[in-house]
Amino acid sequence: MLGFFSRPTTVIRNTYDNIKSTAFFTINHIHKDIISDAHHTSAKYQSNISEFDATNLNAEYKNKFLAPFVKNAPIQLAMKFVEEYNIKANNTILVIGKVVGLYVNNNLIEDDGFINLTKAEIAAINGLDGYTIPESKTRYGYQRPKELVT
Repeated sequence: MLGFFSRPTTVIRNTYDNIKSTAFFTINHIHKDIISDAHHTSAKYQSNISEFDATNLNAEYKNKFLAPFVKNAPIQLAMKFVEEYNIKANNTILVIGKVVGLYVNNNLIEDDGFINLTKAEIAAINGLDGYTIPESKTRYGYQRPKELVT
């Protein structure tokens, strides 16, 4: 399961409306080369205008999944809507989806199965409009009580 917050529906929220009407959506990791176009997808377009038509991003369909993926995104998740929770404190909505498909570029998968986001130069979002490319410093083993970090 994976969740995300949708801002209040006091204005048009096309992504939220699409999820509610189809029950399917995708989550695509943004990498450094598409940050500008990915950010532009947050613009408030009319519901009949696709962000794929308004940016240099390209749609990609896989395995007859209803919702489009972002072509060449290094990690792509196919999601099915499960439930939502209204957050009264700020009128947002917590949307919960089930991962029904996962596509990861093979060169990101380490021998032990670890997905190395640093290799893909995946962008992290800082607030509403800031982006950074994290750097992996180290990995630690599984921890148990009274063991030293290794």
